[in-house]
Amino acid sequence: MKCIKVYPILKKTFSDSLTYWINEDVEIGNIIEAPLQNKNIWVVIDSIISVNEAKEFIKSQDFKIRKIEKIKKLELFSQEFIFSVLKTSNYYIKPFGEVFSELIPKKILESLTDGVDINRVDINNSAETEINVFPIQEYLQPKTNLENKILPIDLYKIDNNNVKRVNVYYVESEYYVHLFKKFDYRYFIREFCIRKKIILNEIETVLSIKDKNLYIIEQNIKNKTAIKKKNLDNEIYKDKLSIISPELFSALKKIEETNESIFLYTLKKGFASQTICPDCKHVMKCSECSENLEIEVKGDVFKYRCPNNHKAMNIDSPCPVCFNPNLLSLGASIEVIYKEIKKEFNIDIIKIDNESHTKTQVKKILKDMNEDKRPVIIIGNDFLLNQAICLDFIFDNIAIISLESLFSIPMYNMEYDIYKKVALISNQFYKNFIIQTRDIDNIFWKYIKENKKDIVNVLKNDEELKELNLPPYSVHIQISIPTEKSKKTLEIVKNYLDRNQKYFEIEEKIKTTIHILLDKKEYLKNPITQYIKSLPAYIKVEVDSRNLL
Repeated sequence: MKCIKVYPILKKTFSDSLTYWINEDVEIGNIIEAPLQNKNIWVVIDSIISVNEAKEFIKSQDFKIRKIEKIKKLELFSQEFIFSVLKTSNYYIKPFGEVFSELIPKKILESLTDGVDINRVDINNSAETEINVFPIQEYLQPKTNLENKILPIDLYKIDNNNVKRVNVYYVESEYYVHLFKKFDYRYFIREFCIRKKIILNEIETVLSIKDKNLYIIEQNIKNKTAIKKKNLDNEIYKDKLSIISPELFSALKKIEETNESIFLYTLKKGFASQTICPDCKHVMKCSECSENLEIEVKGDVFKYRCPNNHKAMNIDSPCPVCFNPNLLSLGASIEVIYKEIKKEFNIDIIKIDNESHTKTQVKKILKDMNEDKRPVIIIGNDFLLNQAICLDFIFDNIAIISLESLFSIPMYNMEYDIYKKVALISNQFYKNFIIQTRDIDNIFWKYIKENKKDIVNVLKNDEELKELNLPPYSVHIQISIPTEKSKKTLEIVKNYLDRNQKYFEIEEKIKTTIHILLDKKEYLKNPITQYIKSLPAYIKVEVDSRNLL
């Protein structure tokens, strides 16, 4: 008789781990059926404890441990695959099933749930020796004519004895991080390839400016327009340049003459992501949740919008600190750029984002541009960029309006990420690449201009981080606890950490965020990770966040 600890692999239960008695011989990593309430579920075996070892554990439980009478095994995934999922879920402090279910197609999951038997050969009968992984659907259609291309959701396909090599394209892409579950597919891929002794080739995007024109120019911010409608619609644009620099304005005028296209790239859709008082530097925030207020425009109506949909504020609201009525909108978003240039040019100006356009509509616009050669200014963000990559559409010219907001993110490798963003964009134009910056003296732009082969290594130079034991030499954990509803839970967590680990906290109106840095070498053995994993599901935990503060 043995006692086993297991994790459900399909549906989230009231508990991440379950415990059972079992008579038959099983191994760690086996997937078996186990009873839960009035049905059977698939579970993966995490650990096996002998009766003698389990005595103290059994005494401490206030419930009866059930017995698995008859063993039904699922021979669908290798132990290397299961162990890689286990390690990934432990690293990101997520339930096993939460990570596992994101690596397996819905059809297979439904078959397992419905009790349909699936043979390993049925889902993994490929004779391919090489798998090519891309971060999102659009990137499956790149310039290369590769076979056997998959998305992270199809990573079960690498669990095949025939596979000898895995190529990960656009390896620096942020799309490898799950949008909601916040775990990184690349961690799983690396772990699996090590266990399976598969060759892993991580292909990074490189800067492409050879035989092209690169211009890095200073963005004029002295005459930034105020946010009020009368100023946003200012017809005397040339006398009050705001987001578009004089050099870029001249380049846009040439587009009219040469029948060329230009893509004005920006990070944000909508209007403005932040509004600041130029006198006291106060940032306008929601009175209920303290999130930065955004500006949105619907028709001719301008208003502040809270990201959490709390009550909107009047656009004429003055600074609550110094009562200055002339506030500045920061962030070169799609609507702001469009408002600035729409009355200055007699050519088509198209603005594209994922709220106003579908992927099919964007593809049609790009195809029409290919067939009908005419001057056009197209404004968009990553949504448009991804569709251009999908169609292998190359613009005549590209201008990056501003990347300044990225530089302010307190992330240890942010400059490296910005370089990769610039490199990706640099592959989508023929002639001129214009980059606007408000910090022309930043040494980062010198690296971009020189485009030396060791530029990536320079940007990843992190000796100081190593000395201070900051990421990536430590693991950063964020624990977000709703303050009003969970004051007792917050105190319990803080009392535990007071005894075991240094931390710092940031209090906001609706939540408190606790930040912890753990030593990377001992991270997976640290009992604090197991404690955090046992916290209620409504407490959000994020590991290796893109934001350190």
